[in-house]
Amino acid sequence: MCNATAGGSPCRPRSRRQPKEIDGQRLDPRLTGATFTELPERYRQQGLRGVIVAKVAPGSRASRNELDGGDLVLAINVARWRT
Repeated sequence: MCNATAGGSPCRPRSRRQPKEIDGQRLDPRLTGATFTELPERYRQQGLRGVIVAKVAPGSRASRNELDGGDLVLAINVARWRT
C-alpha cells in the first residue's frame, strides 16, 4: 500500500501481468497458425473459461478453418476449456 502524504511510501503504478500466449499447434493441428491468449479478468469474473484468438497467420490452417483474431473460444471438440 502506498501513502501519497508526506513521509509515506511513494505510490508506484501496479505492473500489469502480460497475458500468457498459447501456440495453437500445441493444442490441435487444425489450430496451426493461430496464437491464443488468456481471457481478460473481466470475463473470468463472469464465470467464463476459455481463450481469445490473439492472431491468425494469413493462409494458415487456422485461417482456412475460419478462425479470426478476437474470436472467443470456450470449447474445442465439445470439451470445455479448463484454465
